[in-house]
Amino acid sequence: MEIDLFVGRNFLVSLHHGAVPALEAAYRRWSRSGALLREGAGYLVYCVLATLLSAYFPVVETIDHELGETEHAMFARFSPGDAQKLLQIKRSLSALR
Repeated sequence: MEIDLFVGRNFLVSLHHGAVPALEAAYRRWSRSGALLREGAGYLVYCVLATLLSAYFPVVETIDHELGETEHAMFARFSPGDAQKLLQIKRSLSALR
């Protein structure tokens, strides 16, 4: 999913298709932050980026696990399916960009 952010001194605009649970969680975190609300859009941007990055950790951990298993399989006994698996993991990483 692509999310575009436009930030100004006192605003943050996000453009995306559909609901983004991480953005909703970031807004809840920001709205409960008390005195930090006076910091303007800066703290909101921090909350959004921190929450979005946290949402990607499970995906990255899954890819890391798959990569480790594939590497182990390739060095234990190589098969053409292992090379295909590595290419599939590479495509998954490219999709994260």
